[in-house]
Order: sequence, then C-alpha cells, then structure tokens
Amino acid sequence: MNTKKLLLHAAVLATMLTSISCSQEEVAGGQAGDESVVTFTAQLPGSPQSKAIGDGMTANTLSYAVYAQGTTTPLITSEDEVKFTNGQATISLRLASGKSYDFLFWADAYDSEDVNVPYTVDFNTQTLTIDYDAAKTLSNDERRDAFFGTTTLEVKGAVNGNVTLKRPFAQLNIGTNDMEDAANTGLNTRALKTSVRVKNVYKNLNLMNGEVGKVEEAVTVTFEENNIPKGQFTANGNTYDYLALNYLLVGTDKGVVDCKFTYTDGATNDSKTISKTISNVPVQRNYRTNIFGSILTGAVDLGITIDPDFDTYDHNYEELLLAAQNGGSVTLTENITITDEAPIVIDNGNTLTVDLNGKTITRTGEDNGSNGVWAFRVNNGTLILNDATGTGTINGGEGLEHSMLWANGANAKIIINSGNYTVGGNPNGNNYNVCVYASNSGSVEIYGGTFENKAAQTGSANLYPALNVSNGSPGTITVYGGTFKNYDPATGDDNRGGSFVATDYSSVKVSDAPTPNGTYQVVRGIGIANLTDLQNALATLASEGGELTIVESADIDISALNAALKINHPTTITIDGTITSTNESVQLRNNSELTIQGNGTVSMARRVVENYGTLTVNGGTFSTSVNNGGTAFWNNSEDAVMTLNNVNVNASFFAVAGSGEININGGNISSTSSNKYGSWAYCIRAQEGATMVIKDATIKGVQGCIASIEGSYLTVENVDVQARNSDESHQDAFYALYAASEGIIEVISGKFYSDRTPCCLASNDDNPANPLGEFVLKGGRYSSTPQVLQNRVYEDWTPATGYQYADTEDETYPVEIVAEP
Repeated sequence: MNTKKLLLHAAVLATMLTSISCSQEEVAGGQAGDESVVTFTAQLPGSPQSKAIGDGMTANTLSYAVYAQGTTTPLITSEDEVKFTNGQATISLRLASGKSYDFLFWADAYDSEDVNVPYTVDFNTQTLTIDYDAAKTLSNDERRDAFFGTTTLEVKGAVNGNVTLKRPFAQLNIGTNDMEDAANTGLNTRALKTSVRVKNVYKNLNLMNGEVGKVEEAVTVTFEENNIPKGQFTANGNTYDYLALNYLLVGTDKGVVDCKFTYTDGATNDSKTISKTISNVPVQRNYRTNIFGSILTGAVDLGITIDPDFDTYDHNYEELLLAAQNGGSVTLTENITITDEAPIVIDNGNTLTVDLNGKTITRTGEDNGSNGVWAFRVNNGTLILNDATGTGTINGGEGLEHSMLWANGANAKIIINSGNYTVGGNPNGNNYNVCVYASNSGSVEIYGGTFENKAAQTGSANLYPALNVSNGSPGTITVYGGTFKNYDPATGDDNRGGSFVATDYSSVKVSDAPTPNGTYQVVRGIGIANLTDLQNALATLASEGGELTIVESADIDISALNAALKINHPTTITIDGTITSTNESVQLRNNSELTIQGNGTVSMARRVVENYGTLTVNGGTFSTSVNNGGTAFWNNSEDAVMTLNNVNVNASFFAVAGSGEININGGNISSTSSNKYGSWAYCIRAQEGATMVIKDATIKGVQGCIASIEGSYLTVENVDVQARNSDESHQDAFYALYAASEGIIEVISGKFYSDRTPCCLASNDDNPANPLGEFVLKGGRYSSTPQVLQNRVYEDWTPATGYQYADTEDETYPVEIVAEP
C-alpha cells in the first residue's frame, strides 16, 4: 500500500486486517452471526463509451473507509485497492445489523506502484492533501482527475447500494480554434507547450463535509510547462483544440480564480512565448470551465459550458463578469439578478455579446447619489445585445437614477438588436429613469427591441423618456428600429430635444396604448400605420421613390385609392402588416425598380403588381379574389424582370405569368382557377418568348400548374407540382406541366402529379395551326408518363438524350427519368 496516499494508524490497520477476514470471530461493530452483507457499487460520472479527454475514465482505483456514524476513526478500510470496470467498482462488506455507518470513497488513477502521487488521503482525519510540487510536473495530464463520495446507511439486513462519485475539483480547460491559422504564421503547433498559473485554489479538503478551509489559506499554483493535451472539446456548438487542462481544488460554492496562461512552441524567439492574464474566471467544484476562442492569433472569446457529465448550475452572473472583463459571448440559461455589489462594467476595449435567450436580467439596488443605478455600463468597449426569442428582458427595479444600459465615453458603444428593456419608478416619487443613457460621447445604436419607462418623470406627468443623453456632456443615440411604449424617439432627449431616429427612418405611432402617449415603432423609410399615412406618403413615393414600411399592426383597406399606384422611381416597400382591396383597379404598376419585402399579407381583387421594370419580392403572402381574369404577379413587357424569393401566392386566376424574365426561388404558389367558373388559367404561365426558372418551390393548381407557350423557355428544378381536382364532383384537374406553341419546359428534377392522365402534356394549345410545344426531360418523378398530343394521338414523350424512363414501384410516382447507364 502506498503510505503517501493512504494514511492509517498501525492499530487501526491491524484491526482492519482481522475484521475483514472470512474466518473472523467478530464483524465490524458487532458479534459474528449478527451481521448483514452490504454491497456498494461506486459509479464514476463519465461514460465509458465517450473515449473523450477529461471524461473521468482515467480513474481506475477505488479506496474506501467505513466509520461508525458520526465518528472519525475508521472501522474498516480497503486493504486492496478495488479496480474499476467500465466506470464501476463493487465492494461487499459484512456489517453489524441494527447499526448506522458512514462510508467514504476515493477514486483516482494511481496505484501503489506510482512514485509521483500528488494526493494524500488520510482516512483517520478524513482529509485530502494535494502536493502541488508533484502536481507541477503533471500539467495537462488527465490522470490527475479524481473522485470522492460519502453516504450514510443504517444496516437492517442485506443491502445493495449505489453511490455516484464526484470530482473534488473544478476542471479548467483552455481551447482554441485557430491552430491552422497559427501554423501559417510560423508557430510550430506540433511542439506547443503550455503552463497555467492559478490564484485562489486550495491544498486541503475535508472529504466528509466538503470544506476546503479558510479564504486566507488559498494559494497560487503554477502548473508548469507541459505538452498540450491531444484532443478537443465543444463549447457553444463549436469545436476547440485543447491548449490546457488542469484540475483545481476549489469550494463547493461558486467562486472565481485569476489565471495566467502561457504558451510556447519551444523557439528561442521571445515572440513565440506569449502569456495572457484572465481575471475572475468562475469555477465550482465538479464543474467544467471552458475558456475558448482564437487564442493563438486573436482575441480570447471567453465562455462557460457545463457538460452532461458534470453538475449543471447557473453560471450566468459570473460568466457575464468574466466576458465583460476579458471580452466574449454569453448565452443566458437562467434568469439572473445584478446587484449593487457587481454590476457589469465593460472596459479596456473589450466586446461583450449577450444573448438574452428568453431569460430576464433584473437590476436591483438604489442610487448611491453620484453614479446612479445601471445594469451594464460601457466605459471603453462594446456591448451587443441579442434575443431571438422576443421574450428576453433587462428589467430595472425601483431606484432614483436607473439607466439599464449606459454608454459612457468616446470609445463606448452599445448595440441593441432585440430584447425588452424596462425601468420602474422610485417609491419616493423622484423619477429620472431611462432604459438607455449615453454620455461623454458614448454611442448607442438600436436596431430592434421594445423599450418602456413605466414611471412618469418628476414634474412632467406626460413624459416617460426611454432614451436619454447627458445634458452637459451628451453621447449619441441612433435608432434604426424598435418599439417604444409611451415615448416617441423622434422627440429625442427630454431637455435637449432633437430626434434619436436615424436618417431615412421614421417613427410611426402604431397604438394609442398605453396612455398617455401610445406606442411608436421605428421603421426604415416612411412609416405607414393607416390609410391616411399612406395617402400622405403617395405623392412623395410617386415623384421621388424611396422607402415605405407598412408596420406590423397596420390593417389597411386601400380600395379608396381607386387607381393603380405607379412606381416611376426606385422604391422599396416593406409590408409587415395587412393590405387589402376589393377594387379591381387598385394595384401596383412598376415602371422602375420595385422591391417588396416583409412578412405581411396583401389581398387584392385582380392583381398585386403589373411589372414593366425590375421587380423583386422577398417573402410575404399575396392573394387575389377575382376568378374570371387577372394575374397576381404579371410581367407585361419583354424587358421586364421579376424575381420572387420564398413568396406565398394564393391566386384565383393566374398566380404568376408574363413575358420577359421571371425567376421563382422557393415559396408556395397556388391557383384555384377552374373551368367550372367559365374562365380558367394555369397557376404559372410563361408566354411571348419569356425565360422562366422555377427552383425549390411548391406549385399547386386545378386547371393546370405550369405552362410554357409562344416560344418561351421554362426550367424547373427541385419543384413539387400538383394538379388536383377542385372537388370530388368535378374532374377539372389538368396538367402539372403543359408545353404548347413552341413553348419548351426543361425538367432537371422534381415531383409532378395530376389527377388527370397524362400528368404532363406537350400540345399545340388546341389549335391545329399552332406548332407543338416541347419537353426536355432530364429528371423528375411522375404520376404518369409525360406524353405528346399530335393529330389527336397521344404518344409517350422521349426523354432527353442520355436519359431514360425507369420504374419506381411508387404508387403515386411510378415513373422516373434517370441517366442512362
């Protein structure tokens, strides 16, 4: 037995040797014959299948001691160290029935033959002592991983127990994602060695109660230079190469340590030996702290990740402090509270990116009489705030001078992309609160989010400023987006006036609630919330073009316009709300460059856009209601260019048709047109020599889906095309693809279905004087074989050269076109 590792008094050792003998006259704590067999399985927390560095599977030896409950003198200790198999070790003991015992377990990677054991376990004092002189030689060595556990048991008969061991350490990992880039700069990454100096770790641990000693007993330890670990870890979904891995003896509660990390490739050039100091690194027993980023070539991007084999806990507060002091990104996993003791300060040119991730940061505390109360203050650096969920919040409680976000200094910047930001009132009635504050040339850029000051400013019952700059030494606030309750950012500062809204943007009132000021939204261009706003903007739009935004809350009937709105200059219309018209004369007529974008809905009678220029539509949902004519998106010139990207069109006649150039990328295009209404139309038609390409879209029709006529060339790739009867009583479905009058349809890939056979037809458009259309079939799956109708005779269409038909054994799509072998 290694006496450096396991210390026992000689008398206790002698007792141990006799007490576990199979022929013993007595058992521990009682007479022979009055005993029970107690079996314990000790389980390491790692997975034996993981095969990953630092997974805990290096520990292979179990030692243990048994005590009468509440005592410190062991009754039994392990004579022979028990070995682990697949992360488990099992022991069986004969113990006196009717008595209670304390059990203490220790597991590590060292056996009695090792000479550089860094650990001394004294079962008499129930303590662990670390020899850091020995540990210095074991930097980046996962064999230093170790585990312990305790349990108490009253023996009432044969017992099978389980205990999962945990680390007495925090695991500190440092990783980088720029090995290749560093090698390209001349660093010999194959020869990299690292060392880490850590302040505020401990040498002793009471294994029974988990105490590490007094704060003043913490020491500074240098894990001396050693080869880097061979392996990787994952943090925030990215993979990093290990630069260092060390085990720190720390307390059971959250704490922080200071680190100095040094790496070298062994070159004599001092520039190849680089040190980085990292302060206030959050650590906790049995947790893994990862420091990661482009460490060899760039800034350290610091973060905390908790792997499944470790306990989980909210490190967000410490993580924010760490990243603020060193730069980095933080994604919140729990709600947190920021107190007077440790608000978040960004300095030294660092950048902190926070993803609120639907969580809430609450600032508590009261004004100290000079600096006020703030959650985040940027003196020299950048704060970036994101929240994809829309529910993340930074909330100010009650105090005298609250400003949740403060940019203070010429090199201070805050960028707000999303999230919710609120401040409350002061119970004493002296309210000068704001959500965002800028001073001493600090700058704030707001691109989204919701902002609300819930308390009127003292002396001004109608003033609820959400944004503010210093009166004597102001900063700048520029608003490009966002929603503001009870405050119009176009009014600027409460005393200095002006406007915080960016050039070419506008603030539009979208609601009368809350009182007294309502809610404002900042949008690009001219903001439109109602028909009056739109009518006021039309003159400018017609004569100059520009940008116009229909806000999300808008629901505008534009039937009263009674004429087409002509676009004669480059124009961008963002539609996030709803536009409707029952007037067949109302539409957009584009003679210039028109971009329509947004997630809104447009419901027109006959047509959405008649295009003579360049039209681009990005997103949105569009519909028409007249079933005897009209085209939702109509290219009405051989020079017109139309591009629809991920657009949803629900048409009652043609959805997309025309000449010129038409491109459809993604989206869902459908038409309900059917000959049962007297007039009919295909869902999509290329005509008059048009060039049309449709990719990655779903096309649905009744009378037919996609047609090419009059010398047009239409290409489809990865499309889902379905022509189905309008109802069970009508057999009115026509063709998924229809080529006529020298129109050509080239099929690269996709699925083509029709309730009619054949599903695809080349014809002369029912006019014997017209030439036939053509297919160029290079792929696709079909509900029936494509055919050509000539002289009233149907014949199978021949695939393109180098391609052939194949059977699929699929009832819906039994025919496929494949390359010839």
